Amino acid sequence: MILYLAKSTISSALLLGCYYLFFRRDKRFLFNRFYLLGSITFSLVISFITLPALFQTVYFDDSHLQLTTEALRLSAAAEEPAAPLANQSFEFKLIYLLYLVYGIGTIGMTIRYVKHIWVMYQLLANATSQTNGKVSLRLVKQPIAPFSFGRYVVVNQEEYQQGKIPEEIIRHEYLHVRHGHTLDILFIELILVFFWFHPLLWVYRRALVANHEFCADNYVISQASQASAYSHTLLDFIHHRSYPHLGSGFQYSLTKNRILMMQRTSSSAFVFANKLGFTALAVVGLFVITSFTGQSGQSTYYPDDSVFTVVVDAGHGGRDTGTTNEQYQEKDLVLAIARAMDELASTSSVRLIYTREGDEPLSLADRVEVANRSEADLFLSLHIGQHDDQNQQGLEAYYSTQNPQSSLSEEYSQQFTQNITLTESGKGAVKQADFLVLKKASCPSVLLNLGFLSNPQESAFLASEENQRQLASQIIQTLTEIQEK
Repeated sequence: MILYLAKSTISSALLLGCYYLFFRRDKRFLFNRFYLLGSITFSLVISFITLPALFQTVYFDDSHLQLTTEALRLSAAAEEPAAPLANQSFEFKLIYLLYLVYGIGTIGMTIRYVKHIWVMYQLLANATSQTNGKVSLRLVKQPIAPFSFGRYVVVNQEEYQQGKIPEEIIRHEYLHVRHGHTLDILFIELILVFFWFHPLLWVYRRALVANHEFCADNYVISQASQASAYSHTLLDFIHHRSYPHLGSGFQYSLTKNRILMMQRTSSSAFVFANKLGFTALAVVGLFVITSFTGQSGQSTYYPDDSVFTVVVDAGHGGRDTGTTNEQYQEKDLVLAIARAMDELASTSSVRLIYTREGDEPLSLADRVEVANRSEADLFLSLHIGQHDDQNQQGLEAYYSTQNPQSSLSEEYSQQFTQNITLTESGKGAVKQADFLVLKKASCPSVLLNLGFLSNPQESAFLASEENQRQLASQIIQTLTEIQEK
């Protein structure tokens, strides 16, 4: 989520900067309108676009060196006193608090959006219909400034019947109707329901509304009205009476900028083309940079059909310790097994990629994304369980029927249970569970529960470096057998 917000913010800031620098003062209003709408859409979807591996540079995979370096750091850190349980749960409490704030904000913005639509519906439902040439008017009794919404221009009934609303004002609002500016407002308001916390989107809204007004003013002037005379009409007519939030109408704060825009001329085609070309290059550069599959802090992999690629996910990490007992933590033991696998993999035909190479936290979605972006042949998640019954023991291999390759996932699970042994617990059990890391991965996915820390015998077994290497060897052997099939 953080990566998505970072990419969308950088993209929206770049495109908005180009707009204010190059295009805002240009009178190509139709281009400006779709530039703003396109910029918003592009910024929200850019994080979901990935360049094909064909266009990416192949880098040396230094995951083994990174893992060894991180292991040394963890060995030193392991000697430090464990953090209090209250501190370990602080990060989760903070995440839940952020989710709560976001949920409250989204609910509030949804209520706001629905309320504005309801107010508009009530206003139009109680209005009197009338036509003025091509313009469909709605006359209301409320003391509001003229505005447009959808197919209608809404004006105060008394002022209209007394001829106090200039024809230029009607033509201005008619342009909003003809160009469908209401759809733009509804679109950006709907985006703000979910991204209300994004300050640049509010700037986009203001820029879009201003462009609507510039475009409508330009239409009025093109209909034989003099810019100076129309400016005086605006100054005489604009007042502080309000109009509904979702409508396009006269805004007092925009009047000065609107009058200044009337005096400007469009830049030459050559100058405009240069500005457009520079913006296009900036967007392409941004797209290339943000669309590479490599991720910071993780092994970067580019597909090679000649090797069997396995993404190894050492469960938990950071403040998320996983299961614990008085001596050991799940996150440390599964990482130790992953390190042992890394040493043994150098002599096998299997290539390993790690979702985490140290004690850093990583979301479930990010773990799956490593496998999906790497186009892995298998996603293998390592865990250690805990149970109220201390006698509970043995290996468990989980797969999900919702995985797109569930049959292979089940087959691989059975192979792991046949090859891996824990103490004297016998063969492991294959189980089905719809864990997110299993069902969201696009490749076959298996979650290995390597025994139980709540079982004293298995806890001591898993803590032994010799046994960790034994487990790692059995896992590598199973992966090799899978690869040779």
